[in-house]
Amino acid sequence: DASQPGLADLEPMAAAVREAGLEVVLDAGTPPAAVPAGTQLAVHRIVQECLTNARKHAPRALVRLELSGNRREGITLRCGNDLTDLSAAIPGSKLGLVGITERAHMLGGRLDAGVRGGRFEVEAWLPWETDFRRTP
Repeated sequence: DASQPGLADLEPMAAAVREAGLEVVLDAGTPPAAVPAGTQLAVHRIVQECLTNARKHAPRALVRLELSGNRREGITLRCGNDLTDLSAAIPGSKLGLVGITERAHMLGGRLDAGVRGGRFEVEAWLPWETDFRRTP
């Protein structure tokens, strides 16, 4: 569905977060038109959650988003931000992370999130073609 959010919406989403005061570096090397719509929607939702978490838990941190992939290898998304004093101060429900992890698994992919080397990192992999009817 052309009305669903996709990869072309990542830069405007990052720009909106920048306007709210967060520094975001986006490296989205995969051409949006080449990626199937279902995969684009899943990537969009994962990025949306990552940026929401960074705004809430690390508002002064630099956020780096990297997207790469191709039909043969699938799509890899990496998002990370430095931890700040606020990172530990604001408790989270972790429901957003659970949701994006379940979304990735439902599509035959995987998602890992956690603190590594003083940064909060999310790494997701999704198959190029997704099948929303697939069961976990």
